[in-house]
Amino acid sequence: MDLVRVLVLVCCCLLSLGSYYCFDLPGALPDDFRKILAENDPGKQGLFYSMYSLPNTVQPFVGGIVIDKVLGLRLGATICCSLVAIGCAIVAFAASVPAWSGASTAFIVGVSGRFVFGLGGETLAVCQNAFCAKWFRGADLATAFAIVLSFARVGSAINFAIEPKLAAQYSFSFALWVSAGFCVISLLSCFLLSFLDARYEHLTVEEDEDDDDAFFDMDERLEESTREENAPRLQEALLENGDAGLLEERLLGEGVRHGSEGDLDLLANRAPVVERTHQGVDANKATDGGIWFSLKQVIGLRELLIYFICVQFYVAVFVFIAVASKFLTDTYDDVDAVSAGLLVSVPYTVSAIASPLLGMTMDKVGRGLLFVGLACLSLLGVHATFAFIPHAVSPMGVMVWLGITYSTCAASLWPMIAVVVESKFISTSYGLMMSLQNTGLALAPAIVMKLIPDQGSDPDTIAASYRTIELIFSACAAGALLCTVVLYFVDMRSGGELSAPASSSDDTPMAGRPSPRINPLNPRASPFLRRASFPPPREAVAPRTPHAVRRKYFRKLRVQAHI
Repeated sequence: MDLVRVLVLVCCCLLSLGSYYCFDLPGALPDDFRKILAENDPGKQGLFYSMYSLPNTVQPFVGGIVIDKVLGLRLGATICCSLVAIGCAIVAFAASVPAWSGASTAFIVGVSGRFVFGLGGETLAVCQNAFCAKWFRGADLATAFAIVLSFARVGSAINFAIEPKLAAQYSFSFALWVSAGFCVISLLSCFLLSFLDARYEHLTVEEDEDDDDAFFDMDERLEESTREENAPRLQEALLENGDAGLLEERLLGEGVRHGSEGDLDLLANRAPVVERTHQGVDANKATDGGIWFSLKQVIGLRELLIYFICVQFYVAVFVFIAVASKFLTDTYDDVDAVSAGLLVSVPYTVSAIASPLLGMTMDKVGRGLLFVGLACLSLLGVHATFAFIPHAVSPMGVMVWLGITYSTCAASLWPMIAVVVESKFISTSYGLMMSLQNTGLALAPAIVMKLIPDQGSDPDTIAASYRTIELIFSACAAGALLCTVVLYFVDMRSGGELSAPASSSDDTPMAGRPSPRINPLNPRASPFLRRASFPPPREAVAPRTPHAVRRKYFRKLRVQAHI
């Protein structure tokens, strides 16, 4: 990896540092947010999370399209980074005016700042993924994504580790302005990344041209060899009926189908889709009916079950983290605000370390659906422990347990979309999944925050309140586990792709995707540049494996700008 790509990777890591650092500020400083900005109302305190997630119930679904079609990647990233910095500064300003402390004005200005912050937060992650997909290839791409994801969790861990100390040693407003400073660092890195992308973009263009040259060389070689092999059959057909054109194209299709495994893999993943009808109309444009058509392609039963698992699992993790600081201080006598902040940072720290390792494990082992099920069962155990026997175990041990559980699910759940969704709709699927996830994260905090006991409540009331909250999280984990079990049986009826073990071969073609064949309605178009009109025999296709699925997932990220 050359120096330019190293700089790009560093900038990509810093790009979302401010966003991840500031997201959990209400969770790191719960008492200050309640007293100074939320008018001492737990319900209003929960809105500081909900107002971030509110715009992101729809924005991930359309943000990538707007960036890809209208703004461009560099301008889109700059706008999103600016919104994040401005939103965080507005929240800090609301806490800095002494006359507003505890008043409705501070609350209105504060939640408005969180809304602006949310406008840029999730879409900035889209830009971050797009930059990584553009600048890194093959194994470098997998490594880059692992590093970026790990660094993002480091930002969250730093927030919980230092913000309570800053607020205790200086002031609440000072701690918020420090968080705004992290957003400025992200904005500066965005400027540098945009400069590098504009200045050295030719490096990625040259690689694409080299890949395209290799593909068309393969196309020409296959077509020439296939014509030579089938020349006698073409001559015979011409003598019989005087029309060998259609037969020639069909034989060329058979040549592709029976080509070498390396040729098939290259053609299946690099060939542009140009499929045409007999009237010469672009079939992709003719059949792509816009947003509603795309939605129909990503709301099958397996897709919906994956979305439900994601929403319930992430609510049980991130909404718990939002209230964990106060839960720990109220439940454990030896945990103060600073210690609680350190404990809440543990899942993020564990995730930063474990995510790359678990990703490599998924590559070697496969069986992603099994790991999702184990993660859901483990999450149920975490919340059941906090609900019924909180004093029987160390809170540090349970938070480490939660971090491993979260990392396992994240490493195995998200690549499943690449298995069940066609490549041309994968961005729509990820956007819908993130929108539904943020819908859950917008509604749940407002409900849970109302159940948090008031300061000075008696111990029995405090214990009963937090037990109710933990039972809600346990129900979410149980719902995710139930969806996983249902998904297993549904997937087995569809071939068991999500539960298959990894293959020892790196070059296994993807099953379920037909090899390039001709469209018989347009016999004159090259069969090497079009999607299959009908699939090859089953024995000609190797079974799809999670290892190959993961490789294809990262290949798709290279060309899909908004995932």
